[in-house]
Amino acid sequence: MKLTLIGNSHLSQFKIENNQKAYMQRYNLKDIQFIYAQGASIRGLANPNSRLGLRNHIEKFIKENSDHFLIYTLGQVDIEFGYYYKCVKTNTQIDVYEYIKELVQIYEQYFKEQNHSNFALLGINPTVITDTKHSFEVNFKNPEVYSVYNNINLTGETNQSIDYE
Repeated sequence: MKLTLIGNSHLSQFKIENNQKAYMQRYNLKDIQFIYAQGASIRGLANPNSRLGLRNHIEKFIKENSDHFLIYTLGQVDIEFGYYYKCVKTNTQIDVYEYIKELVQIYEQYFKEQNHSNFALLGINPTVITDTKHSFEVNFKNPEVYSVYNNINLTGETNQSIDYE
């Protein structure tokens, strides 16, 4: 079987060389490919004009590799960043359940439009954000963070230590 994982920086857990070799041996995989865009989201996947162009990369890949089994790993960015971004952008507290319902509808519509039926969805991890005020500070008010986003290693961790306290 040929396997392709599609997602954002949260794919890094699968890219660790020892893990990748173990997956390939355990599940008799011949190949593991990655379609990756840092910051990719479900909303962006549904947008053909997305700046990251993930949808276009996927469509091109599928045309050239129709024998691959695709695993989509999107949603984490939508929950841990996109939700807060939308709240700030609209200056309202958006109902999180309605927001998630909208994401599911976007995902469903995307897959209905696809000609590729050989895929699975990997659910998101429980969020590690427990302090909403902290999340707003980190994502929208702390200028130090913006410079760090360009300094992230393959594990998704920053290459420098930041003290948010």
